[in-house]
Amino acid sequence: MKGLVVCQPHKALQGALERGMLTREVLESRLSPGALTLLEAKIDPARWYPAQASGELLEATWDYCLHRNVELALTVGRQMADDMLATGRYQQLEYARSNQGFKNATAAMSHTRLVGTVVLTLFDFLEPSYDLVSEDPIEIRLIYDRAGLFPELARFVGQGFTERVAAGTAETVGCTSERPHDDRVVMTLTICSSGEATASSGAS
Repeated sequence: MKGLVVCQPHKALQGALERGMLTREVLESRLSPGALTLLEAKIDPARWYPAQASGELLEATWDYCLHRNVELALTVGRQMADDMLATGRYQQLEYARSNQGFKNATAAMSHTRLVGTVVLTLFDFLEPSYDLVSEDPIEIRLIYDRAGLFPELARFVGQGFTERVAAGTAETVGCTSERPHDDRVVMTLTICSSGEATASSGAS
């Protein structure tokens, strides 16, 4: 898992410890030795870290810092998309917001694949696939297999991230997500005329 993903959860847990909102005993009873070592380390956003230990930090942040608040996680994802676009380092995202963007089914499928490539730069263990469900309104499923180490926090952050990128070039965008089983996450992106899209929200 890329350090860019781990930085904020790491910072959130450290802050909760410093403010007395969380005790080290609680984390020691929950986290593996590898995750505890990672918690004590300085995180480099450009480095890769073990998926198991990193995922444990994300899950602990989801429980103890965000209190499983889906809307907060979606907001983090939207902000992450804005921040990554602002750096100018992610050509896939810039291209996804260029040309016709997500305004027709063919372009939407192409640009959705670009979003998937960016997700792989953060979670290299995932196996993405894409399914065009409908052309009017445009509805695309992003299917991430091998998602057993893809935490729920990452799922909802990814949902907000995907919605934000698509919203840059479309009238109305909705994105939902679900985990039909432990090893698969499905995000459904809907793009349609104003007032018709489903609002972004968590699913089962």
